[in-house]
Amino acid sequence: RGGGRGERLTLRLEEAQYQLQEHQEQQTPEESEREAGEAHAKVEGEGGSAVPRNGERGAGAGAGAGAGDAESEGKAAEVPATSTQSKPAEAAEGTEDKGAHDEKEVKMKVEAKVEVKEEKEVKKEEEKESKEDGLSRYPVVWPGAVAIKGAAVPIRLHGLGGEGHGLVSLLPGEKVTVTRRMKLEADQMKDFTATLNSWKKENFAMLLATPGEGAGSRAQFDSQLVKYLIERNAAGVVQLEGSAMMYMFPPGELAGEYLQRSVPELDAASLDTYLLVVLAKG
Repeated sequence: RGGGRGERLTLRLEEAQYQLQEHQEQQTPEESEREAGEAHAKVEGEGGSAVPRNGERGAGAGAGAGAGDAESEGKAAEVPATSTQSKPAEAAEGTEDKGAHDEKEVKMKVEAKVEVKEEKEVKKEEEKESKEDGLSRYPVVWPGAVAIKGAAVPIRLHGLGGEGHGLVSLLPGEKVTVTRRMKLEADQMKDFTATLNSWKKENFAMLLATPGEGAGSRAQFDSQLVKYLIERNAAGVVQLEGSAMMYMFPPGELAGEYLQRSVPELDAASLDTYLLVVLAKG
């Protein structure tokens, strides 16, 4: 009985397999694909892992590989672009840095030159002041101002020589005014020297004019008085009381010769920064 039952089961299984094979052969490819999809969905709904259908595995792998290749190609393409773009940027930055460095260097050089110039000017002023301090043995006999070409230049007059110091009393209290000029030409200077030598000693006095006190007085004295008379090659003439006259000689032969002899404290260079003043009464 057991053997008969086994034979019957075998026959039924073979018959079922034959029928299934026959059914599959009669199906179109579309029907086979649809049934496979339904079976796949049923498995997913029951919580099983999806099994890729025919062609899906290959397609998915191909897509993944394609995406990976595309991403790799994108990165590879980006590298030379970044490198190419960075070079001009780096070159521009280098040019800007060099320009800023050059500008800083030029500025530093200009500032250094200005400092040197200022130091020289300060030193020159200090030397002048030092020499003026050395004139202390020549007393200031008149502090005031000289009016010339619309400017009032502060000055101090120091007594140097001659016996006519009483003539200082003929100077007004605060200011004298240059009313005319005397040309320093050879013939005129010869006549003036001859006249000076003919006067009695009590009728003339020699004075040294230096800048007045106060800020900027030295610059004003140099530019508006000394320089002005040098450029005109003339002495400034001031009319005092009666027949008394005041002559202001700029640096030159007459002034230099007398000052060198009378004021040994002044060196040759300093002679160009002072005036020789002669008070005379004919």
